[in-house]
Amino acid sequence: MNFKITTTLLGFSFIFFLFATHTTYAQSVQIDSDDLLIRSGPGTEHEPIGSANSGDTYPYLQSDAEWLEIEFNEAAGWVHEDFVSIIEQSSESPSFDNGDMPEMMMIPIDKVTLREDATVGSNRLRELTKHQTVTILESVDGWIQVETRDETVGYIPSWLLDVDQSDAKPINDQTIVIDPGHGGEDIGATGISGRYESEYALFTSYILQRQLELLGANVALTRTDDYYHALGPRPALSNYKHADAFISIHYNSEPNYPSANGMDTFYRDKIDEELALSVHDQLIETTDANDRGASTGNYQILRLSKRPSMLLELGFLSNQTEEERIQSTPYQYLISEGVIKGLLNP
Repeated sequence: MNFKITTTLLGFSFIFFLFATHTTYAQSVQIDSDDLLIRSGPGTEHEPIGSANSGDTYPYLQSDAEWLEIEFNEAAGWVHEDFVSIIEQSSESPSFDNGDMPEMMMIPIDKVTLREDATVGSNRLRELTKHQTVTILESVDGWIQVETRDETVGYIPSWLLDVDQSDAKPINDQTIVIDPGHGGEDIGATGISGRYESEYALFTSYILQRQLELLGANVALTRTDDYYHALGPRPALSNYKHADAFISIHYNSEPNYPSANGMDTFYRDKIDEELALSVHDQLIETTDANDRGASTGNYQILRLSKRPSMLLELGFLSNQTEEERIQSTPYQYLISEGVIKGLLNP
């Protein structure tokens, strides 16, 4: 898949958040036709078990080709996609801990010189390259003071960053579905700090979502709060939206081997391989994480997906040093930077 992006200046703040645990469904199915028959299986050959009217909503369980399974009167029923709509559950934004986090940006042009002072004639410190993430410190008379990942502080001219790349195909015709792993009663792994994998996965997914949306992508999350739903609806949402990429976000743990560290990427079929390998390679290059490799994995969430898919294990919560790095918002931006670069250059 060939992703091309109209690049814009990415600057926004994030705060690490906590969530209240509750259980709900991620999506519902809304009936769009009166007297619609609900069937016992995915096809007209299956017996009707009841009917529903326009505006009725039911929990969405999974899909099978053009048929959607719903929870109907405490049983499983099936409806054809032509007569319904999937409604993504609305929820409040996550509640944040207090404490400001740094504003970040992604370099939007091929190359820009980082200088020691806010003048054209000052010493050159280095070249910053396209899609590199830096921390914004302040703006000074047409210059932006930034800090790189290795703590080099310098200035770049803000007037060079307002560029027109209208000849590039925007990503706003691409659909990305992000799956924050686990949620609610399914907490996943537990970090040394006591935080849950489900929290970290949502933290990462929100940052990735915002960056992709600023670049023009259509992004959907399989959950937007700390709630639980079964595996089936997660790839089903991607299938329904005919997503260009389905990305399941996870973190690893190996309590018996606290030194274990690094990132893994899993995919299932040949259709997934090129994009998954590209994202994995860019993640390793951007974050400098230990490369644990990309390989096929027989995970249910990948088996159920009919779109280009991958499952990312982005670090070990059982490793104290790695968990502290994962808690860092600048590091989370690097994760997003790596994923985006991988989507751009499969």
